[in-house]
This record gives sequence, C-alpha cells and structure tokens, in this order.
Amino acid sequence: MSQKKNQKPAKPKVEADEQEAISLLSGLPETPEPPSAPKSSAPASATQTPLTKTEAVRQAIAAGKDKPTEGCQWIREKFYLVVAPNLFSTLKAQIQKGEKQKAAKEAPKAAATNTDGVDLARKVKALVAEYGAEQVTQMAAVFGE
Repeated sequence: MSQKKNQKPAKPKVEADEQEAISLLSGLPETPEPPSAPKSSAPASATQTPLTKTEAVRQAIAAGKDKPTEGCQWIREKFYLVVAPNLFSTLKAQIQKGEKQKAAKEAPKAAATNTDGVDLARKVKALVAEYGAEQVTQMAAVFGE
C-alpha cells in the first residue's frame, strides 16, 4: 500500500483534452480584428448603417421611398436591417408629427419678426410718447450714421 501513496494520480482525460485545446488556441488572437473600412469622401450616413431603425426610416423617406413596402426593401438592401411594414408606417408617422411640431414652434418666431408698417408706426408712436419727438429723432439719426 505504501507504493500507491507515493504515485501521482493520473490526470483525467478531460483535463488533458482541455490543455491540448488551449495550447492549440493560444496561437490564435482572442477576438478577430474587423477589416478596416476603406476611407472614402462620401458622407458617413451614406456608407454606414444608421444608429436606429428610426434613422433608417428617415433616410428612406429622404430618398423618396415613403411607401412601407418600398421603404422596407430599400432599408434591407442599403443597411441590411429588417423593418416590418407596420413599423415603417408607425415610425414615418412619428417623424412627420415631430417635423410638424417643430415647424409650429418656429412659425410664431417668424411671425413675430415680420411686422408690417402699421405695427412699426405704433411702436414709434409709443417711443415718442415715452421719450418725446426730439429724442426719437435723435435715435433715428443714429441708424443713419
């Protein structure tokens, strides 16, 4: 029995197979490096995949593909993304709604800056009432300088 105590136990076959696999794989890189994309002068949005499906739909609409079947096909071919026709329609409606809201916010600003002559005359009259005709004449002279 004393001989059995001095002998090292044999390695299990599984552990030996793992070590062999590790030694084979140790020469390979851990993660494959993606091929570097050629640099081009084209805009990034035309050559790269959009970040979101919403952006892909926005680009499809800009390209004139506003029908769901056409837009989905165009997105699939251009960006390799799968967008269902009902999702395309939903995203298109959200995009258009956002554009309308943005335009509605900008419209009052544009209207406020476009004043007609009558409004300007009323403002000048208010200045005359507040500062006097002589002061307003001097103010106007500054613009002529």
